[in-house]
Amino acid sequence: MKLSDRDFKLIVLVLLIAIIICPIFFIIRPYNEKIASVEQHIGQLKEREAFLAKLDANRAFYNSSIELLANERTKIIADYAEDLIDENNIFFLAKTEEDINIALQTLNFSYGEPTIISESSVNPDTGETVEGLTALTSMTTAEYRTEYSNLKDFLKFILDRDKRMVVYSLSAEVDPETNLLKGTFILNQYAVTGEGRSLKSDSAENIPYGVENIFMVPIEEEEAQEQPEE
Repeated sequence: MKLSDRDFKLIVLVLLIAIIICPIFFIIRPYNEKIASVEQHIGQLKEREAFLAKLDANRAFYNSSIELLANERTKIIADYAEDLIDENNIFFLAKTEEDINIALQTLNFSYGEPTIISESSVNPDTGETVEGLTALTSMTTAEYRTEYSNLKDFLKFILDRDKRMVVYSLSAEVDPETNLLKGTFILNQYAVTGEGRSLKSDSAENIPYGVENIFMVPIEEEEAQEQPEE
């Protein structure tokens, strides 16, 4: 079949259009999209560069602020006891009776739910795991009996204590039989444990405890009873 001049020209025109359009769709267009993507990425990098340059310009201020806050954090944590044990409350009450004319009697102990302050982390230099900080609370209910002036001394004794041990609540009434003040109070103790902090218990020196004979018979009388009669 012989093509006419008109058909031949039409075929040539279609081929020319295909030759022109194909590079546009398969080469030029993807290339332009890639250029646009690269330019967008360059713009993002420039923004990041400007942000990092701003951080670098304020590096000294940031470092000094971090050091200041770290020191404040250390001071706050150091102000708390390293852990809670019932003996600390007992020693405190015994020391109070020794220094102040007040009669105290412990009724019960209770503990609050631990509160996580910071999670455990890994030291980048040593690879060791650093235990996170946890806040602890304990409540000791005690009964007291004393004169009014001694009660004020007791409250001052609480406030002057260097550890976080405070009176949460206190009741007072006059005992008609003795004309002394009596009541109960709740002694709250706070502690922060973790990050390798070691417990330092209160000293039990000069605090009397126990008896020499569990049958409550004076040793002198017991020894006398054991001596044979002459």
